[in-house]
Amino acid sequence: MESKIKDLGILTMHRVVNYGSALQAYATQRVIENMGYTCEIIDYMYPNVFQYQRGTSYTPITFKSKVSKFFGLNPYWRKVNKFEKFYRDYFHLSPKYNCPEEINTNPPIYRAYITGSDQVWNPVHTKGDLTFLLDFVTNAPQISYASSFACNNIEDKLKQQYSMLLDKYSFLSVREKNGQGLIKAMIGRKVPVVLDPTLLLSAQEWLTAFGINAARHVKRKNYILVYILKYAVDPSPIIYKLIGELQLRTGAEVVYIGDSGCEKNIWTKVSPSPIEFVELFANATCVVTSSFHGTAFAVNFGKKVFSVIDDKSSDDRIKTLLESLNLHSSIISLDANVSDLDLNQDIIFAQESLRKQRILSINYLRSSIHSVLIKNKNMSIWVILCLMAFIIMLFIDFDKYVIIAAAWILPLQMLVVKQFSVMSCISLAIFLLAVLKGKLKIYKYPFILSSLLLGTSILLSNIYGVFKHWGSCITMISLEVLFPIVVWQSIKSKHELRLFLKHSFIFLTALILYGLFEEITRDNPIIRFMQSSDAFSGSIGYTDEIRFGVKRMQSFLPLCGALGCCCTMNFLLFGFAAQKRVGLNQKQVKYVPYLLAGLLLCTLLTGTRSVIAGFFCMLVYFVNSQTIKSRKIQRFIPLLVVILFLSIGFLDKIIVSFTDTQSVSGSNSDMREMQFNLALYFMGVSPILGNGLAYTFEYVQAFFPDEILGAESVWFPLMIDQGLLGVVSYLIYLLFPLLYALKKKMYVVVFCILLCCRKIFIIIARY
Repeated sequence: MESKIKDLGILTMHRVVNYGSALQAYATQRVIENMGYTCEIIDYMYPNVFQYQRGTSYTPITFKSKVSKFFGLNPYWRKVNKFEKFYRDYFHLSPKYNCPEEINTNPPIYRAYITGSDQVWNPVHTKGDLTFLLDFVTNAPQISYASSFACNNIEDKLKQQYSMLLDKYSFLSVREKNGQGLIKAMIGRKVPVVLDPTLLLSAQEWLTAFGINAARHVKRKNYILVYILKYAVDPSPIIYKLIGELQLRTGAEVVYIGDSGCEKNIWTKVSPSPIEFVELFANATCVVTSSFHGTAFAVNFGKKVFSVIDDKSSDDRIKTLLESLNLHSSIISLDANVSDLDLNQDIIFAQESLRKQRILSINYLRSSIHSVLIKNKNMSIWVILCLMAFIIMLFIDFDKYVIIAAAWILPLQMLVVKQFSVMSCISLAIFLLAVLKGKLKIYKYPFILSSLLLGTSILLSNIYGVFKHWGSCITMISLEVLFPIVVWQSIKSKHELRLFLKHSFIFLTALILYGLFEEITRDNPIIRFMQSSDAFSGSIGYTDEIRFGVKRMQSFLPLCGALGCCCTMNFLLFGFAAQKRVGLNQKQVKYVPYLLAGLLLCTLLTGTRSVIAGFFCMLVYFVNSQTIKSRKIQRFIPLLVVILFLSIGFLDKIIVSFTDTQSVSGSNSDMREMQFNLALYFMGVSPILGNGLAYTFEYVQAFFPDEILGAESVWFPLMIDQGLLGVVSYLIYLLFPLLYALKKKMYVVVFCILLCCRKIFIIIARY
C-alpha cells in the first residue's frame, strides 16, 4: 500500500560534515513537525559528481580511506562516523539522489517544497547546480526559508536562470541583508530577513531535543569555547591575541573545537558529535568564533560571544545577526585592537530581542506553509451559500437582520467573493430588498444631500478617471451611501437599539477574548486561515510584529488599526449607552465596565499610535463629562486606574515613539511629507475628479513603492483617486451626521457612529 504523500520536502545541504549544516537541517525539520506537518529531508548528495566536475575540491575514495573510515583511524573519519550516526538517528530522509540527473528523472513528491537554510544559493559552492533552486519541481508550491547566497553578486551567466527559478517561489525569505538586495535586483521582490533555523529552537528546546542536562559531563566548569572555520576567513593572528586577552581577564581555560591540535596550552576537543557540539556551547563561559553557526549557538545560549569577521568579505551573515541583536561589540575585525575588548555585552537585551525575532520568524514560516497547504479552494462556494442564507433571513424578518448586519459590519468587510466584499454584497441586497418591500422613505433621511454628493463623487471619479475600478466603486457606494439609508430607518426605536447593542456586545466580547488569546499564544489562526483561503481578501494583513515589547493585537479584524478604531468607537458608543441608561438590560449594564476595560486594553495592545492618541483624547472628554456621574460608569474608574498603572512603561514607550519612530519601525514626518508631496502632485494631474478609484495602489505604488508605501494617511489616496470633490464630499459626509447627533436621541447617535464608522476608523488609524 502506497504511503501517504508528506506535506513538505526540505532541500538543504544537510550531509556536509559541518556542525551548522547538520544542525540547521535538523532544526528546520523539527520546527515544521512541531507545527503539526509531516516532512522529510530530501537526501540530495552534496557535493556530488556534478559539483566535482565543475571544480569543487574532491579527495578520491580509496581502499585505504575506506578502511580508515571503518575503523576510525584518524580524527576526521571518527568525526564523519559521528555525523552519519546523527543523520541516522535524527533525520527523516527521502531516498538518496546522487546527482541532478537522478532527481530530475524521478523527483520526490510532496505537497510543497522548502529550500533552506544554509548556503544553498551560493554559486561558488553549488557550481551552478539549479537543484537547490527546485528546478525539478513543476507543479507544487515552493517556499524559501532563510536561504543564503553568502555573496553580493551572481554571475551574469547564472543570473537569468536564478531569476526565472526564484520567481516561481510562493514565499521567499533570506538569512542576510545581502540576499535581500540580490533578490530585489533580480526579480524586484521585497523579501524578509529571517532567523537561521537553529535560532528557531530556544536553548531549552535544544537541550530537551538531545537529552542534555546542564553541566553534565563537563570536565571544566569555566572555559572559553573556541570554534574556528578557516575555509572562509583565516582569523590568524587576531584570534590567538583575542583568546589570550580573554584568558588574562577571565582566568578561564580554553576548549578548542577542531579536528587537530592548536596553540600550546589550548585544550583541544577532537571531533565532537553534533550533540556534543551543542552541549559545549550550552556550558561555555564565553565563545570565540569565526563561524556563523558558532555565533548563532552562542547568542542562543546567552553567552558572551566574540565573532571574528573580514570587513572586506561579501559574506555578511554574522554581521547581520549580531547587529539585529544590538551586539555590535561582539563583532571583531581582523585588525581590531583586542585591548579594547568589551566584556559588558547586554546579553539580557539580546536574548529578549532574539525571542521577539524568533516569534516573528516562526510565524512567517507557519504562515507560509499554511498558505500553500491549507488553501481551501471551495471556500468561495461556502461564502456564497452563507450570503444566500442571510438574504433568505432578510425575507423572514427584514428589520431584525438589518440591525444584526449593522452590528457585525466590521468582520464582514473582510470577506470577498469575486473581488466584491461580502458586506458590499449584503448592503446592496439589503437596499434592493428594502426598495422591493417599500420600506424606504428616502425623503425622511436627513443626510440624503451629503450621501448623494459622496455617491456622485465616487461615480464620477470612476467614470472619468484614467484608472477605472468598478469593484471598488460598487463596494464604496453600497457601504457608504446605500446601507446607511436602510439602517437609519431600521434603528428607529429603543427596541431596535437594544437589539443592536445586544449583538454589538456579543461581537465585542468575542473580539476581546480572541484578542487576548492571540496575545497569549502569539498566533492568530483565524487571520492566517483567511489569508490562505481564496474566498478572503488578499489585503488582510497578518500582523506578527512586536511593538513596545508585545505582539501587536488585531484579533479577527483585518489590521491592527481597524481593531483599535473599532474598540475606540465602541467605547464611545457603550459609554453613551450607559450614561443615557438606554438600550442595555440589567445584565449588560453590570458588565459594561468590564467591556470598556477590555476595549481600552485591546486599543493599547494594537500598538497603533494614532489610535491610542485618539482614544485618550476621547477619554479625557468622556471622563470630564456628565458620564462620570453615572454609577454604572463609575465602576470602570478603578479598572481604568489599574490598567493605566500596569501600562506605565508601555505608555512611556508609546510617547517616546512619536518622536523616535525608528524604535517602532513606524512612519515619521519625513515619510508623511514625501507622501503628501506625491499626493499633491498626482492630485494636480486631475484636481477636481481625481485619477480614478484604486489609482494610488494600482499605479502610483507600482512606480513609487518605497515612497508611497501603504499611503499612511487615508487622505493621500483620497486626494489622488477622487480629487478635490472627493475630499470635500467626505468632509461633508462625516460632519453633517455628527452635528445632527449632538441634539438628538440615543439611537440617532448610534446611527451616526455606524454611518461614519468605516471612514472614521480608517481616518483615525491613518490620519
